Amino acid sequence: MAETKLETLQALVGTTFSPSDWILVDQDMITNFGNLTLDPDPYHQSPDWAAKHSPFGAPIAYGFLTVSLLSHLQRSAFVNSMATENSSIGEIGMPLNYGFDRLRMIQPVRAGQSIRGVFSLKSVTEKPGRGVLMTVSSTVEIQKEDRPAMIADWLFIVP
Repeated sequence: MAETKLETLQALVGTTFSPSDWILVDQDMITNFGNLTLDPDPYHQSPDWAAKHSPFGAPIAYGFLTVSLLSHLQRSAFVNSMATENSSIGEIGMPLNYGFDRLRMIQPVRAGQSIRGVFSLKSVTEKPGRGVLMTVSSTVEIQKEDRPAMIADWLFIVP
């Protein structure tokens, strides 16, 4: 008898997947994000202003830019995990973003720093008529930093 999505996911609870690849968050990415979201905040957009006035000494990424990169980081992490022996994550179908239960910005990402995502399956709950609710513990790490940029409990529905 074939396993259901629920059984497949329950078997993965507690699993930490391979980390994503590192990606560079450079000034161009930050500026483009600000332009797209119509947010000209000099903390992010102006290297000269940030060097003089910001407590960080340089422009920092928008917090929402870090959040928006989660989709890319998660996809990269799951592709990396499927390349290893832990390939059953690819059998669950297409999870849909359901939001967050908890999201905290711990430390800003400075322009020129690289980040990666680390994800673990925290819980799985059946939602009759809707599918399976997954809670994924999500951490965005900053290369060469002790503290992460962000932590979140990210929710997905698997129809």
